[in-house]
Amino acid sequence: MHEYLPAVGFSDVLDITGWKTLLEETVEHYDDKMVFETREGRLFAEIYRETAPGAGLCVCGEFDENNVFYPEYLFPYLNGRDISTTEEVHIERRIATEDCECSVDDLRVGATLIFYLRNLADFEIRRARGDALSGHFPTELSGFSLEGTILLPLDKKGNEEAWDAAEDERKKLIQAAQSGDAEAMESLTMGDYETYNQVMERAGREDVLTIVDSYFMPNGSECDRYAILGEIESWEKVKNKITGEDLIMLVVMCNGIRLTVCINELDLQGEPEAGRRFRGIIWLQGYVHFPDLSK
Repeated sequence: MHEYLPAVGFSDVLDITGWKTLLEETVEHYDDKMVFETREGRLFAEIYRETAPGAGLCVCGEFDENNVFYPEYLFPYLNGRDISTTEEVHIERRIATEDCECSVDDLRVGATLIFYLRNLADFEIRRARGDALSGHFPTELSGFSLEGTILLPLDKKGNEEAWDAAEDERKKLIQAAQSGDAEAMESLTMGDYETYNQVMERAGREDVLTIVDSYFMPNGSECDRYAILGEIESWEKVKNKITGEDLIMLVVMCNGIRLTVCINELDLQGEPEAGRRFRGIIWLQGYVHFPDLSK
């Protein structure tokens, strides 16, 4: 997670000394703090420091019996701008650390999305109360990128209805296939085969990025890292108030899923503009809106 500090404006924090100093400063100058008792009786805390509008650093750690705080890890956080999915979320605790990973099956992607849970405190409050840890919870998705490129949009004039109809039909087939419909499985397989042949035939004379409009694909061995290509709906430039580095905040529609992406301006090639496309690799995190936390 430390490798994504440049994406939130800390490009000079490159070694263990630098990020430990940043961790200590976050604890000392925090903006918000959530302290909670785990089901095992441990007193844990999330300490937040906003370093740019909607983004910043979070330090997680434990208090001992003398109320001394021992930080364990730090990660950059990014607030999503909208609800990305309302499909059922499954949450799993990691073995080596206190943090969690979530998975959600969204028909728009056609595969399981895995993301880092940003609001661990809310999860632990539910866990300590014995509440259900999986369910159809509204979720904001966001991601940090260390390198990205701005691409021109595809020309879909006159074909918008056909694109939307094809996407709706694919969602219906995926839903039927998940329910065990053999005919739907066969239709999806044949459709993917035909699409593959069409892409390979056109790739000989066209750039692939003029054929493929959007994608959301796992990247590398990290399960919460994805290669994405999507349309920019809106964007803004913000500044890290500590380092002065400029950050680009993008709201991207990718495979029908709206997510917020933050990237250091120095790591972005091209000029962002609504209607253009963003291509990059992101670390995906999510804020899960659990119900009834006040009860």
